[in-house]
Amino acid sequence: MNPSLLALCVWPAAFLAAGAGLILSDRSAEVASGEIVEENIAYCDFFLLKTERGFVYVKDLSREVISLAGSSRVSGRLFTAGLQQVRLDDRETIEVRIVGSTTDRVVARGRFADECRAADLDHEFLSRPDF
Repeated sequence: MNPSLLALCVWPAAFLAAGAGLILSDRSAEVASGEIVEENIAYCDFFLLKTERGFVYVKDLSREVISLAGSSRVSGRLFTAGLQQVRLDDRETIEVRIVGSTTDRVVARGRFADECRAADLDHEFLSRPDF
């Protein structure tokens, strides 16, 4: 086969394959960053992160005095469910369980309230407009 004819066939196929790879790639494997927006309930290891793509539910598995508390930025594979290593304020790495995500603020707050149900839970936090 003529080399120039072969080149004319291979280049378009390569560009099509690269484009399809970009379109079909798994965005959940991307490193994302988020800020902790709900965390302040005693004895609850469940956190809510706000990212560019929505809200992420996280369980702290470090067994320390709630490692995520006091941190403002969490980064890692936040949209991949299961055990993940995440970075806290680019200082330290801990293991967490990514439980799920949502784009709906009301659903996110409801899930947080369900996970961290406490007798003294202030019901006003559901109406806070701060995030």
